[in-house]
Amino acid sequence: MAQRLFMKANPVLAKGLLFVAVALGFSALALPKVARWRTFAFEDAGASLATLVLTASGDRPGVDNGYLYGLLPMAATQAWYGAFGATPGALLAAWLLANVLVAWGLARFAVDARVGWPGVALLLAATPLVGVQSLAHAIEPVLLVHALAEQARGRRAVALALVTACAFDKPSMSYVYGLILVVTILGGFFARGPRPALADRCRALIPAAVVGVVLVLFLAGLYGPSTLANSLFPSRAAAVYRENGFGFFRAAGRNFWRPVGAGLGYYLGTPAGFWLAGSFVLVLGAVRGLVRPAEDDNREVVATCAALHLAFVGCFFGNAWSWNYYLYILTMGLAALSARSRGLSRVVLVLAAWALFGQKAMIADELKSWRADERRSETLGLWVRADEGAEWSEVLGLVRGGRPALLATSDGASCLFPDFSPAVLWYISPGNLTRVEIRRKRAQLSSSRFVIETPSIADRWPSDQFPTFREALDGSAVIFQGTFYRVYRRGD
Repeated sequence: MAQRLFMKANPVLAKGLLFVAVALGFSALALPKVARWRTFAFEDAGASLATLVLTASGDRPGVDNGYLYGLLPMAATQAWYGAFGATPGALLAAWLLANVLVAWGLARFAVDARVGWPGVALLLAATPLVGVQSLAHAIEPVLLVHALAEQARGRRAVALALVTACAFDKPSMSYVYGLILVVTILGGFFARGPRPALADRCRALIPAAVVGVVLVLFLAGLYGPSTLANSLFPSRAAAVYRENGFGFFRAAGRNFWRPVGAGLGYYLGTPAGFWLAGSFVLVLGAVRGLVRPAEDDNREVVATCAALHLAFVGCFFGNAWSWNYYLYILTMGLAALSARSRGLSRVVLVLAAWALFGQKAMIADELKSWRADERRSETLGLWVRADEGAEWSEVLGLVRGGRPALLATSDGASCLFPDFSPAVLWYISPGNLTRVEIRRKRAQLSSSRFVIETPSIADRWPSDQFPTFREALDGSAVIFQGTFYRVYRRGD
């Protein structure tokens, strides 16, 4: 009885505690995969560490280096690392905090959209964890999830203000969502009751305008107007997508929804089946709600989620691992749709079971990491495979005292080891390197006594992928060749 009264009196708090508990559980389960040595030393999270070094040396983010995101996470990164230290632990703490905030936003959405227990079951079964790559990947889902919660509550002006802030984080999905909200507000669509007067509709844009002006002044003051303007147009990100063959219908994306040799077991036992089926149900439900209006207060948010999901598929889908970037939009739309009818609630309940079953391989892999991977002092307490950890220990012994340079996807390890040569680039990827970064890395490679090279995520050695870096290694000899590392030495 007391529990029932508590949930009735504090619905957001009650659901919030449940969602946060589940998010913390999934976060703990994923920790060895998230706090991986390679992620922080040579891949995306390492690039987050390198941004501090590059900016402190005078680089203009996204101009002198290949930084792809907005300036809001850049400022947040400087403030966060300034307060807690530029360490993997600080980024992991931000990741955990973002997961809690997203979970709380999902709980708010479940209450404001009047989602029943089938929808809640789906949101819990497919609980999204934010990316650990950088604060940009942590900030975006927090803002967008809470914006959808505000929209479900009927507070479009607040939702638009949150989305405006998000445009300074990642100039992609926020633009699509912002356009939807502006059209909805000014057109008076989905109004509950009489359509508001035009003056009231225009006044609803003021909070977003204030947020935009404040952030423009703040970020332009920190980084300069031209750097800010460059960050608001994702032209470099589009070039990276083209150069790498990213896209839902291109080879990189097809590896998710139609990989070679995929059978029924693939679609039943991985997230792909649930994701595809859920996409179909959401889009069909959104169209039906628009064509045949009914007493459904969630029509607006269902249509919004469907439009955002289609934008993701058509514009922002990268490779086979990017299916979960905006998973929360898909599940929130389906959860809101479940409130429309008893039949749809049953469909969503089936999707919830499918989503949970589809995660079994991922959960098994995470459990395996807890048993098989290890934390070593040589990897600063980050998780690493035993064979790679042993190789890295041998590499450190070879280069000790030689101030080695790094040739990897990112210069993260250069930020983690003070006796390494400093970071000179953000991220090595086709279409992403600037001329400044190429010149600096070539100069570093050609002047360093030792160079440590390690393959990219795609298992390609940078010196094989980029001839300009291979040329800079001329005159050096390979003194160590392992599975995970090469070590070059120049001279005696």
